Amino acid sequence: MSCENCSNLKIKAFNYPELLQKWEEIYAPTCITEGYAKRLRKEAEKQGTPFEKIKLRFVYCSMGILQRFYIVRSEYFMKGKNLMGHCKFYS
Repeated sequence: MSCENCSNLKIKAFNYPELLQKWEEIYAPTCITEGYAKRLRKEAEKQGTPFEKIKLRFVYCSMGILQRFYIVRSEYFMKGKNLMGHCKFYS
C-alpha cells in the first residue's frame, strides 16, 4: 500500500507562520529547517507577493510518520510510495 491511500496523509496550503505552527504540533521538539522559509521566500519573490501572504501546498502525515512536509508540485503525491515500509498503520 502507498501513502496515496492513507487516511493520515493530508494536503493543505500553508504560509510560513501556519506551516511553522503545524510543524510544532506534529514534530515538536524537532525544529523546522531553514529550507522551508527559503522556498517560500523564493516563491514570494517570483510572484511579487509579500512573504507573509505566500502559500504553498504541502503534503504531510498527520501522525508524524513521514518526518517532514513535502511541497506538492502536481496533482499527485509521488515521494511517499517507498517511505511507508515500516508504518504501523499498514502493519
